[in-house]
Amino acid sequence: MIVDDPITGMSGKGGAEKKPKTVAELIRQEAGIEKGSKSPGKETAGDLTIRSVIKIAKEKIDDMDVKSLKAAVRSVVGVCQSMGVRVEGKEPKEFLIELERGTYDELFK
Repeated sequence: MIVDDPITGMSGKGGAEKKPKTVAELIRQEAGIEKGSKSPGKETAGDLTIRSVIKIAKEKIDDMDVKSLKAAVRSVVGVCQSMGVRVEGKEPKEFLIELERGTYDELFK
């Protein structure tokens, strides 16, 4: 009988289970970058579209403690900020202000 170990992630066959990607990994993949900026806020590592951010948020929403897609998007943009990745060519803080003003509400319907 083969039993998977939930603690080690190893199966009875000795193979490791594939871990789900983190938000940071998905951001790097979507932005086409190897890693985030060493100096976020001063140095830009890449840029994402709102559609890419929504795609990541939809993929990770079940892993987040959020009540809406918009809240998941805010969380993803927070990770973008810590990585030095812009959203729609804007600094993440600037993008979040526009998000809260409802600039992108049509995309959440």
